[in-house]
Amino acid sequence: MSTLFAGATFAIPIPVLSVDVDTLVETPADPTTLAVTVTPSGGVAVTYTYGVDAAVTRQGVGLYRLTVVAVAPSMKVTVTTTLGTATGVDRTTVVVVAP
Repeated sequence: MSTLFAGATFAIPIPVLSVDVDTLVETPADPTTLAVTVTPSGGVAVTYTYGVDAAVTRQGVGLYRLTVVAVAPSMKVTVTTTLGTATGVDRTTVVVVAP
């Protein structure tokens, strides 16, 4: 969990890994689709999609970043990636406090 001040711009790293089912070895991979949903406490969810929204950028193979402004008292971030037919979901909670 991260703590940020309201009004601060922050970046959330989004690693995407493909796992070999036989060896369980994780390898960085670019997903077919990548969507990130930010839900402020008591607010309306906003979804950012890689390739559509400038807030989601690719840093390298299997590494993406969401850059947003922390404006809510608390925020939940849900990352959904799709590698072929497999879907993975990761959740991150970011706590925003008054400056």
